[in-house]
Amino acid sequence: MESPDRSAVNKRLYREVNARIRDVADTDVAGEPLEFLCECGNPACTETLELPLAVFDEVTAEPGRIILAAQHRASLEESEILAQNDGYLIVPDGI
Repeated sequence: MESPDRSAVNKRLYREVNARIRDVADTDVAGEPLEFLCECGNPACTETLELPLAVFDEVTAEPGRIILAAQHRASLEESEILAQNDGYLIVPDGI
């Protein structure tokens, strides 16, 4: 099992990569969603998710929230999910 410190480092790294994806896209590409990395922090997770830039910007505007691939749904309690869509979940960091 991975240490909490390592998971936190991974989550920060995945958020940085996603921020770079967002920076490169810089425009909304006609409203089309972009592919981002799951921010779960598990180095074995290779899931990606598609979401519009506006959603990514909304999530990252509030500290303490991360984006997970929908495949992680089964491992979460309903109360831990702040929002969800077909391909992604928005949850508090630290779950």
